[in-house]
Amino acid sequence: MSRFREELRVIPRTAWFLAILISVSISSVLYFVIFPLPGGPPVWLRLYLSVVPLFFIGVWILLVGYVYGDARRRKMRHVLWTLLAIFIPNGIGAILYFVMRDPLPSPCPNCRAAAPANFTFCPFCGTALKPTCAQCGKSVERGWANCAYCGKRLEQPTSNAA
Repeated sequence: MSRFREELRVIPRTAWFLAILISVSISSVLYFVIFPLPGGPPVWLRLYLSVVPLFFIGVWILLVGYVYGDARRRKMRHVLWTLLAIFIPNGIGAILYFVMRDPLPSPCPNCRAAAPANFTFCPFCGTALKPTCAQCGKSVERGWANCAYCGKRLEQPTSNAA
């Protein structure tokens, strides 16, 4: 499955339903009720004016649904981020979400529970998720020779390859 399809699955079914329902209903009202007035625009222009703007409304509803589903998946405050995406105008709320969102949680190697990516230890079983400095206890990256916080030389993992 492609990455795009995986991300589309994050959008809740309610958002899909609302996007389709609102787009079809408003475009039907525009096409059949508002624009067929005598002396109105030609058929192609009525169709264009009733479908194209509603396409963007449907996409906006799906974007808000994606913000909700993705924030929930990332264990963030999903209701707050959804409200910000809705009420901050011009899509700035959604852009703000994409700039400030947390990384995806990773599963603990011991208990398989989802732990936020910035945690050093699993909050459920206490297993180390990242290597730590023996002197200061701060998390370090794999492959570092020295701790970036206290300068202590880090032990390199020994390999059993002969």
